[in-house]
Amino acid sequence: MRHSRTFQLNAVMTAAMFLAAVASTPAHAVLLAYDGFNYTVGAQLQGLNGGSGWSGAWQANVAPTNSGSVVAGLSYTDTDGRQLQVSGGAAATDANVFFSQLTRATTESFGAGGTTTWVSFLVRNASFTTGLGYAAATLGQGYTFGSPAMVGGLVTSLSGTVGFVAPFYGSGGPQTLATVAANAVTLVALRFDFAAASGNDALSLWLNPKLTGSAGVPDASASLANYASIISGLTLVHGDNRTFTYDEIRIGQSFADVTPVPEPHTWVLLAGGALALAAVARRRVKA
Repeated sequence: MRHSRTFQLNAVMTAAMFLAAVASTPAHAVLLAYDGFNYTVGAQLQGLNGGSGWSGAWQANVAPTNSGSVVAGLSYTDTDGRQLQVSGGAAATDANVFFSQLTRATTESFGAGGTTTWVSFLVRNASFTTGLGYAAATLGQGYTFGSPAMVGGLVTSLSGTVGFVAPFYGSGGPQTLATVAANAVTLVALRFDFAAASGNDALSLWLNPKLTGSAGVPDASASLANYASIISGLTLVHGDNRTFTYDEIRIGQSFADVTPVPEPHTWVLLAGGALALAAVARRRVKA
Protein backbone atom coordinates (compact mmCIF):
# COMPACT_ATOMS: atom_id res chain seq x y z
CA MET A 1 0.00 0.00 0.00
CA ARG A 2 2.83 2.37 0.87
CA HIS A 3 4.47 1.72 -2.51
CA SER A 4 1.13 2.38 -4.23
CA ARG A 5 0.71 5.70 -2.44
CA THR A 6 4.28 6.68 -3.27
CA PHE A 7 3.66 5.85 -6.93
CA GLN A 8 0.49 7.96 -6.94
CA LEU A 9 2.31 10.93 -5.41
CA ASN A 10 5.17 10.61 -7.89
CA ALA A 11 2.68 10.48 -10.76
CA VAL A 12 0.98 13.64 -9.53
CA MET A 13 4.30 15.45 -9.11
CA THR A 14 5.34 14.42 -12.62
CA ALA A 15 2.03 15.67 -14.01
CA ALA A 16 2.44 18.97 -12.16
CA MET A 17 5.94 19.42 -13.57
CA PHE A 18 4.57 18.74 -17.05
CA LEU A 19 1.85 21.35 -16.56
CA ALA A 20 4.44 23.88 -15.45
CA ALA A 21 6.53 23.17 -18.53
CA VAL A 22 3.51 23.61 -20.77
CA ALA A 23 2.65 26.85 -19.01
CA SER A 24 6.10 28.25 -19.74
CA THR A 25 5.69 27.56 -23.46
CA PRO A 26 4.07 30.37 -25.48
CA ALA A 27 0.63 29.63 -26.89
CA HIS A 28 1.66 30.89 -30.33
CA ALA A 29 5.19 30.22 -31.52
CA VAL A 30 5.00 28.64 -34.99
CA LEU A 31 8.07 30.47 -36.24
CA LEU A 32 9.77 30.30 -39.61
CA ALA A 33 12.90 31.89 -38.10
CA TYR A 34 13.97 33.28 -34.73
CA ASP A 35 17.04 34.80 -33.13
CA GLY A 36 17.03 36.04 -29.52
CA PHE A 37 20.79 36.77 -29.73
CA ASN A 38 21.68 34.18 -27.13
CA TYR A 39 25.39 34.87 -27.55
CA THR A 40 28.22 36.02 -25.31
CA VAL A 41 27.90 39.70 -24.39
CA GLY A 42 30.69 41.66 -26.07
CA ALA A 43 31.08 39.29 -29.03
CA GLN A 44 31.01 40.70 -32.56
CA LEU A 45 27.77 39.79 -34.33
CA GLN A 46 29.55 39.01 -37.59
CA GLY A 47 29.57 35.24 -38.13
CA LEU A 48 27.30 34.28 -35.22
CA ASN A 49 24.71 31.68 -36.20
CA GLY A 50 22.39 30.87 -33.29
CA GLY A 51 18.61 30.74 -33.26
CA SER A 52 16.41 28.64 -35.55
CA GLY A 53 15.21 28.72 -39.15
CA TRP A 54 18.43 30.19 -40.55
CA SER A 55 20.76 28.74 -43.17
CA GLY A 56 23.68 31.09 -42.58
CA ALA A 57 25.34 33.39 -40.05
CA TRP A 58 24.92 37.13 -39.55
CA GLN A 59 26.80 39.22 -42.10
CA ALA A 60 27.30 42.93 -42.76
CA ASN A 61 27.17 43.47 -46.52
CA VAL A 62 28.11 47.17 -46.57
CA ALA A 63 31.70 48.18 -45.84
CA PRO A 64 33.08 48.40 -43.27
CA THR A 65 31.93 44.97 -42.19
CA ASN A 66 31.76 45.74 -38.47
CA SER A 67 28.27 44.43 -37.75
CA GLY A 68 28.07 45.60 -34.16
CA SER A 69 28.26 43.63 -30.95
CA VAL A 70 26.18 41.61 -28.52
CA VAL A 71 24.78 43.50 -25.51
CA ALA A 72 22.25 42.83 -22.76
CA GLY A 73 18.81 41.83 -24.01
CA LEU A 74 15.69 43.98 -24.32
CA SER A 75 12.16 43.38 -23.05
CA TYR A 76 8.67 44.58 -23.94
CA THR A 77 5.43 44.86 -21.95
CA ASP A 78 2.25 46.10 -23.64
CA THR A 79 -0.17 48.60 -22.10
CA ASP A 80 -2.21 45.77 -20.55
CA GLY A 81 0.79 44.22 -18.81
CA ARG A 82 1.40 41.32 -21.23
CA GLN A 83 5.07 40.52 -21.69
CA LEU A 84 6.68 39.40 -24.92
CA GLN A 85 8.66 36.20 -24.56
CA VAL A 86 12.37 37.08 -24.71
CA SER A 87 15.68 35.29 -24.27
CA GLY A 88 19.40 35.91 -24.56
CA GLY A 89 21.04 39.23 -25.37
CA ALA A 90 20.62 41.81 -28.15
CA ALA A 91 22.63 43.28 -31.03
CA ALA A 92 23.87 46.89 -30.89
CA THR A 93 24.94 48.62 -34.10
CA ASP A 94 28.25 50.48 -34.32
CA ALA A 95 27.95 54.28 -34.35
CA ASN A 96 31.25 54.48 -36.24
CA VAL A 97 29.54 52.97 -39.30
CA PHE A 98 27.69 55.51 -41.45
CA PHE A 99 25.12 52.98 -42.65
CA SER A 100 25.00 49.21 -42.89
CA GLN A 101 22.88 46.19 -43.69
CA LEU A 102 22.89 43.22 -41.35
CA THR A 103 21.72 40.18 -43.30
CA ARG A 104 21.02 36.55 -42.61
CA ALA A 105 19.89 33.73 -44.88
CA THR A 106 16.78 31.73 -43.98
CA THR A 107 15.83 28.15 -44.72
CA GLU A 108 12.39 29.34 -45.88
CA SER A 109 11.64 31.39 -48.99
CA PHE A 110 9.00 34.13 -49.29
CA GLY A 111 7.29 36.24 -51.92
CA ALA A 112 4.84 33.87 -53.60
CA GLY A 113 1.77 35.68 -54.90
CA GLY A 114 -1.19 35.73 -52.52
CA THR A 115 0.87 34.91 -49.41
CA THR A 116 1.55 36.87 -46.24
CA THR A 117 4.67 36.85 -44.04
CA TRP A 118 5.15 38.61 -40.70
CA VAL A 119 8.33 39.97 -39.15
CA SER A 120 8.75 41.42 -35.67
CA PHE A 121 11.67 42.82 -33.71
CA LEU A 122 12.47 44.92 -30.68
CA VAL A 123 14.54 48.04 -31.20
CA ARG A 124 15.88 50.71 -28.88
CA ASN A 125 16.17 54.00 -30.74
CA ALA A 126 19.37 56.01 -30.52
CA SER A 127 19.69 59.34 -28.76
CA PHE A 128 21.27 62.18 -30.72
CA THR A 129 21.45 65.94 -31.10
CA THR A 130 21.71 66.36 -34.86
CA GLY A 131 21.11 64.63 -38.19
CA LEU A 132 18.93 61.65 -39.03
CA GLY A 133 18.84 58.08 -37.77
CA TYR A 134 16.90 55.00 -38.85
CA ALA A 135 16.57 51.34 -37.94
CA ALA A 136 14.36 49.15 -40.10
CA ALA A 137 13.92 45.67 -41.56
CA THR A 138 12.80 43.88 -44.69
CA LEU A 139 12.58 40.38 -46.09
CA GLY A 140 15.26 39.35 -48.58
CA GLN A 141 18.97 40.07 -49.00
CA GLY A 142 21.45 41.70 -51.33
CA TYR A 143 19.60 44.97 -51.85
CA THR A 144 21.13 48.20 -53.10
CA PHE A 145 19.73 51.70 -53.58
CA GLY A 146 16.60 51.48 -55.71
CA SER A 147 16.08 47.72 -55.28
CA PRO A 148 12.45 46.49 -55.53
CA ALA A 149 11.89 46.24 -51.78
CA MET A 150 10.41 48.15 -48.85
CA VAL A 151 11.54 48.69 -45.26
CA GLY A 152 9.64 49.35 -42.06
CA GLY A 153 10.94 50.54 -38.71
CA LEU A 154 11.91 53.70 -36.86
CA VAL A 155 13.24 57.03 -38.13
CA THR A 156 14.72 59.53 -35.68
CA SER A 157 15.26 63.25 -36.16
CA LEU A 158 15.29 66.42 -34.08
CA SER A 159 11.49 66.31 -34.24
CA GLY A 160 11.41 62.94 -32.48
CA THR A 161 11.16 59.26 -33.41
CA VAL A 162 8.30 57.80 -35.46
CA GLY A 163 7.56 54.61 -37.35
CA PHE A 164 7.82 54.57 -41.14
CA VAL A 165 7.31 52.50 -44.28
CA ALA A 166 9.40 53.43 -47.33
CA PRO A 167 11.03 52.10 -50.49
CA PHE A 168 14.42 50.53 -49.89
CA TYR A 169 16.76 53.48 -49.21
CA GLY A 170 14.11 55.75 -50.66
CA SER A 171 11.56 58.30 -49.49
CA GLY A 172 7.89 59.02 -49.95
CA GLY A 173 6.36 56.45 -47.63
CA PRO A 174 3.98 57.11 -44.73
CA GLN A 175 5.01 57.79 -41.16
CA THR A 176 3.10 57.12 -37.96
CA LEU A 177 1.46 59.96 -36.09
CA ALA A 178 2.51 58.70 -32.67
CA THR A 179 6.07 59.36 -31.57
CA VAL A 180 8.42 57.06 -29.63
CA ALA A 181 10.16 58.30 -26.49
CA ALA A 182 13.92 58.80 -26.59
CA ASN A 183 15.90 55.63 -25.81
CA ALA A 184 12.65 53.65 -25.54
CA VAL A 185 12.32 49.98 -26.48
CA THR A 186 9.78 49.57 -29.28
CA LEU A 187 8.13 46.44 -30.62
CA VAL A 188 7.86 46.69 -34.41
CA ALA A 189 5.59 44.27 -36.29
CA LEU A 190 5.64 44.15 -40.10
CA ARG A 191 3.21 42.37 -42.42
CA PHE A 192 4.29 41.69 -46.00
CA ASP A 193 1.33 41.01 -48.32
CA PHE A 194 2.59 39.71 -51.65
CA ALA A 195 0.20 40.55 -54.48
CA ALA A 196 -1.53 37.63 -56.17
CA ALA A 197 -1.45 39.43 -59.54
CA SER A 198 0.78 42.05 -61.12
CA GLY A 199 1.39 45.23 -59.15
CA ASN A 200 3.14 46.31 -56.03
CA ASP A 201 3.21 44.30 -52.82
CA ALA A 202 2.07 45.87 -49.53
CA LEU A 203 3.93 46.48 -46.29
CA SER A 204 2.09 47.36 -43.07
CA LEU A 205 3.64 48.43 -39.78
CA TRP A 206 2.54 48.32 -36.14
CA LEU A 207 4.36 50.10 -33.30
CA ASN A 208 4.03 48.72 -29.77
CA PRO A 209 0.93 46.61 -30.51
CA LYS A 210 -1.01 44.86 -27.78
CA LEU A 211 -0.02 41.22 -27.43
CA THR A 212 -3.51 39.82 -27.88
CA GLY A 213 -2.86 37.57 -30.87
CA SER A 214 -4.69 40.00 -33.19
CA ALA A 215 -2.87 42.93 -34.75
CA GLY A 216 -5.77 45.32 -35.39
CA VAL A 217 -5.40 48.36 -37.64
CA PRO A 218 -1.81 49.12 -38.74
CA ASP A 219 -0.11 52.39 -37.85
CA ALA A 220 1.23 52.76 -41.39
CA SER A 221 0.81 50.88 -44.66
CA ALA A 222 1.93 51.36 -48.25
CA SER A 223 2.43 49.57 -51.59
CA LEU A 224 5.69 50.99 -52.87
CA ALA A 225 7.58 48.09 -54.49
CA ASN A 226 7.14 44.74 -56.21
CA TYR A 227 9.38 42.12 -54.61
CA ALA A 228 10.80 39.26 -56.63
CA SER A 229 8.55 36.18 -56.70
CA ILE A 230 11.05 34.22 -54.58
CA ILE A 231 13.10 35.90 -51.87
CA SER A 232 14.83 34.52 -48.80
CA GLY A 233 16.61 35.89 -45.79
CA LEU A 234 16.25 39.01 -43.68
CA THR A 235 17.92 42.42 -43.85
CA LEU A 236 18.26 44.93 -41.01
CA VAL A 237 19.19 48.42 -42.20
CA HIS A 238 20.47 51.21 -39.98
CA GLY A 239 22.26 54.59 -40.07
CA ASP A 240 23.50 57.24 -39.93
CA ASN A 241 26.30 56.78 -37.39
CA ARG A 242 23.83 55.75 -34.66
CA THR A 243 23.77 53.00 -32.08
CA PHE A 244 20.46 51.15 -32.33
CA THR A 245 19.81 47.94 -30.46
CA TYR A 246 17.91 45.07 -32.13
CA ASP A 247 16.47 42.06 -30.35
CA GLU A 248 13.95 39.21 -30.67
CA ILE A 249 13.95 38.81 -34.45
CA ARG A 250 10.99 36.68 -35.53
CA ILE A 251 9.57 35.63 -38.90
CA GLY A 252 6.21 33.84 -39.02
CA GLN A 253 2.95 33.36 -40.86
CA SER A 254 0.73 35.33 -38.47
CA PHE A 255 0.83 38.16 -35.96
CA ALA A 256 0.42 35.65 -33.14
CA ASP A 257 3.45 33.69 -34.40
CA VAL A 258 5.77 36.69 -34.02
CA THR A 259 4.36 38.05 -30.73
CA PRO A 260 4.34 35.00 -28.41
CA VAL A 261 3.03 35.27 -24.83
CA PRO A 262 1.27 32.74 -22.57
CA GLU A 263 -2.49 33.35 -22.75
CA PRO A 264 -4.26 34.15 -19.42
CA HIS A 265 -6.90 31.45 -19.83
CA THR A 266 -4.12 28.89 -20.35
CA TRP A 267 -2.72 29.73 -16.93
CA VAL A 268 -6.20 29.34 -15.37
CA LEU A 269 -6.77 25.93 -16.96
CA LEU A 270 -3.33 24.69 -15.99
CA ALA A 271 -3.72 25.87 -12.41
CA GLY A 272 -7.14 24.22 -12.17
CA GLY A 273 -5.77 20.96 -13.51
CA ALA A 274 -2.88 20.97 -11.04
CA LEU A 275 -5.28 21.59 -8.11
CA ALA A 276 -7.56 18.78 -9.28
CA LEU A 277 -4.64 16.35 -9.46
CA ALA A 278 -3.51 17.34 -5.99
CA ALA A 279 -7.00 16.80 -4.57
CA VAL A 280 -7.21 13.33 -6.11
CA ALA A 281 -3.82 12.45 -4.67
CA ARG A 282 -4.86 13.53 -1.17
CA ARG A 283 -8.04 11.49 -1.30
CA ARG A 284 -6.19 8.38 -2.46
CA VAL A 285 -3.53 8.75 0.24
CA LYS A 286 -6.18 9.08 2.94
CA ALA A 287 -7.95 5.98 1.60
